[in-house]
Amino acid sequence: MIEALEKLIGPKSEDPEMARKERILNVVLVVLLAADVGYLVYRSIEWRQGLIRLHMDVAILAAFVFLVLCYWLGKRGRVRLSARLAVAFLFLVTGYLFHTTGLGVDAVLLGVLTTFVGGLLVRPPGNWVIAASVVAAAAATAFAVQQDRLPPPIQIPMGITLGLVVIVTFLLALLTWLSTRELTAALCAARARMDELQVLDEERQKLVADLTATTERQAQLLEMVRELSSPVAPVLEGIIVLPLVGRVDEDRAQRISDTLLQGIAVHQAQVVILDITGLVEVDAQVVGRVLHIARSARLSGVEVVLVGVQPRVAADLIGLRLDWSGVVTRTDLRAGVEYALSRQGMQLVRGSES
Repeated sequence: MIEALEKLIGPKSEDPEMARKERILNVVLVVLLAADVGYLVYRSIEWRQGLIRLHMDVAILAAFVFLVLCYWLGKRGRVRLSARLAVAFLFLVTGYLFHTTGLGVDAVLLGVLTTFVGGLLVRPPGNWVIAASVVAAAAATAFAVQQDRLPPPIQIPMGITLGLVVIVTFLLALLTWLSTRELTAALCAARARMDELQVLDEERQKLVADLTATTERQAQLLEMVRELSSPVAPVLEGIIVLPLVGRVDEDRAQRISDTLLQGIAVHQAQVVILDITGLVEVDAQVVGRVLHIARSARLSGVEVVLVGVQPRVAADLIGLRLDWSGVVTRTDLRAGVEYALSRQGMQLVRGSES
């Protein structure tokens, strides 16, 4: 039974807002059709008793056909058109009751229902136009009653009035429940989305913290590598050695120069030995940077000894026409240390000679 009811009033649209309107529209139309059928059954009983009101019976049958058409249009995807026709139908019935019964209970209840359904199914400013139209019709009815311009009101049987009260009250409660359920579902979805966003934000903050820690660690490692790539090693008092390994670009040359100047100040060096044996490539640019490092050291008042120049490299450097003034060259580190010792008034003594 529940499945059959859901199939009867359930929406087909995939859009959430349109599906909400379609469900409300289907509920309104099904209830109105049920009320119309009930009234037709009631009129059939009156017919057997000889109470014939042909114009009203034709109007009820026409209303039934009109409501079926609205339901069919809604099921075919014409929800907005169906909703407007349904609200227009309710407004016409309300106006008819205002005209025939004055400001009776039936007319007032149907006016309230028309305004409520219009607010649920029609977007602004259409819903405000519907509400203003119902109020204007009620005001016109009240004025006409006061001026005694309306025909004598039709006495609607108490059973029909009671049935209309029950139907309108039930329909209002059902529509309110449907709207509240949709709002509750939307609120739950919004809260769930907010929780997801909060979790994603926490994960993002954790990821940022991890990336920051990793970046700091990489910076520390890079600084350590830089320090280890150009270590200043004291050999004897007043003599330091700076081995150059790998590649020397402009940035690294500047760091090496700064490291060497700090080493000269810390160790109070008088002779600096630059060992270029470990360089990957030695071309004009690299040699120019090494000479710049040597001149920076010379400005500090120390003597610079360049060692590790291979014969092949020396042959290439002859044609570069570089300024080697102030820079002493030796073939290897041992020869450079011996020269530095001689400048200090010492000499390297072999073990066999001691």
